[in-house]
Amino acid sequence: MDKWKWGSVYFSVLGAVILWFGCWELATSYGLTGAWATNWLKLFPESMDWMCLWRGIVTFLAGLLIMWGAFRFSDVEGFGTSVIGMLMLWLVAGCDILKMICGSISGDGAWSYSLYSFLESYAPPYPAAIWLLPFSLVMIYFITSWDKEEEQKERNAAAGD
Repeated sequence: MDKWKWGSVYFSVLGAVILWFGCWELATSYGLTGAWATNWLKLFPESMDWMCLWRGIVTFLAGLLIMWGAFRFSDVEGFGTSVIGMLMLWLVAGCDILKMICGSISGDGAWSYSLYSFLESYAPPYPAAIWLLPFSLVMIYFITSWDKEEEQKERNAAAGD
């Protein structure tokens, strides 16, 4: 089985997981998760604000695009759809990381935190996009290998003429 079929399977599963986390973030933004949340889901923040709603919508749509593109992963249009979904997830994760860094710099009523409070601001719970970020970095391998295969196809076509 070639790497594009494995990539299709991997990103189909990853897209479904991202889609589920997008639904979870949408549910937390409406306050629907308190009654049936389990202990392991306490790793994710529960907040009923507009930022959580925005994160949920973008994460849901990113999962949908990744899964939709993964079904046609070896085709340029399907691959591009998956890449756009990953870029959306990376954008949300980057915003969450920047929010965490900027929130750790200034303290409450003071110009800076103590060392303990500074390090405490980097402790869980983390938003879902940060948990999914390491699994999404596999896309970089496929992006770099796509260019190499396209160049090889062009060389073969030029040599055949």
